[in-house]
Amino acid sequence: MSSIVLNMIVKNEAHIILETLQNLVNSITFDYWVISDTGSTDGTENLILNFFSEVGIPGELHKDEWQNFAHNRNLALNYARGKGDYILIFDADDFVEGSLKISTDLEADAYYLNFSDESGVLSFRRVALVKNNPEIYWRGVVHEFIELPEGASYGNLVGPYSVIARTRGARSLDDDKYYHDATVLANAVYNNQDPDLEPRYTFYCARSYRDAGLYQEALSWFKKRAVMTDGWSEEAYYSCLEIAQIYENEGKALEGREYLEKAIQINPNRAEAWSQLAKLYREAGQHHIAFAYAYMAKDLELNPDSLFSWNRVYDYWIPFELLENGVKIGNFEVAYQGFRALIMAGQADTYKNYYEYLPQFEQYLDNEIIEKIIEVINGPEA
Repeated sequence: MSSIVLNMIVKNEAHIILETLQNLVNSITFDYWVISDTGSTDGTENLILNFFSEVGIPGELHKDEWQNFAHNRNLALNYARGKGDYILIFDADDFVEGSLKISTDLEADAYYLNFSDESGVLSFRRVALVKNNPEIYWRGVVHEFIELPEGASYGNLVGPYSVIARTRGARSLDDDKYYHDATVLANAVYNNQDPDLEPRYTFYCARSYRDAGLYQEALSWFKKRAVMTDGWSEEAYYSCLEIAQIYENEGKALEGREYLEKAIQINPNRAEAWSQLAKLYREAGQHHIAFAYAYMAKDLELNPDSLFSWNRVYDYWIPFELLENGVKIGNFEVAYQGFRALIMAGQADTYKNYYEYLPQFEQYLDNEIIEKIIEVINGPEA
């Protein structure tokens, strides 16, 4: 049976730490805890000590001066050496939603957990459970990550759960957080601090400027990342999406078109860029072109290995584009596929607006769909 040690760094989390720890205890079985406090002044340390004393889980609290994320996470990681077979890394404002089951017989060197943002719009995976191996360590001044030895094995903790990456910790309460992060990352690039991490730093610098509301600075950095060939290609893909989104928000959607096309060149197996192009042409009244873009994505499925997947594109927007543009150009067979997908996804507010096309869809209807349509027409009290 594999033992697990909880590993965290905290600072001034009194407003949320008990909720987080109780959620962890309710969701995951762990045998020991190691937490590094980097300068709390609000009583966070005592809350942690009292909580674990009450629930009867042994552990240790350390106090360390703050330097940067990788440095301080590595201190916390080193304190956990030898304290358990596996190390579970958790942030003070993360929250497990659903049922997360961790096997008692773990084998891989690292495991990905399912994450999403608070809105549920974005989903992604992150390594958060690692074998207690002295060769692993953290890298990155901000948006740090775990570096594993070459040839390390990876697994996925699947199931009906998501770890919600909330923005409720003390750092997120700082209005200047994102601007500060952007400055740190930009300086790391300018100073050639970690040459092999330049693509990553460039990407997260752009996102930090975006989150700080500095969209022109974000646009510049996203454009830098979009043309880089080194690093993870998903960052380049997502940079293209971000560029197009900024242009759209400025009322210049056509200027983002080339970046959506570039995104497709980078990864044609993601649906987001196809969907955005379909939207662009649909709103311009060019339904044949919009339909063609949506059609290219109709069989694409959300890939958990993708960076920041837009969930709604897969379960709503592509079916909608097929339906709306399909009926406009008279391709009712494919339009019905979108109609059916929206019905199966329970999107009644959308698909009921297309009942006028039921005569054209009649030859494709099956009993299951007919029953669902009747249920919506009759209402919940029928």
